[in-house]
Amino acid sequence: MPDDRYVHFALSSLHTSAADMAAVLGLEPDEVMIRGSRIAGPRPIPAAHRWKIVCREPGLCVDEQIARVLERLAPHTQAIAALAPD
Repeated sequence: MPDDRYVHFALSSLHTSAADMAAVLGLEPDEVMIRGSRIAGPRPIPAAHRWKIVCREPGLCVDEQIARVLERLAPHTQAIAALAPD
């Protein structure tokens, strides 16, 4: 039976695009999402933007996946904190 579980870290914003988050962080996301981007007609208000780092490597247990994600994020902790609201 295939295992579809994975670990991710995401930043979401109503105002800052994923591209702008990547510029501040100095780290390109693995995935981005814009809420309402597939809806025809008027844009939803507010739109939500998500910047996401993921680990979907098969065969890894959850703690190994977490370690991979944290390893990638560790050099960017100050920039992540700067993006997070108080």
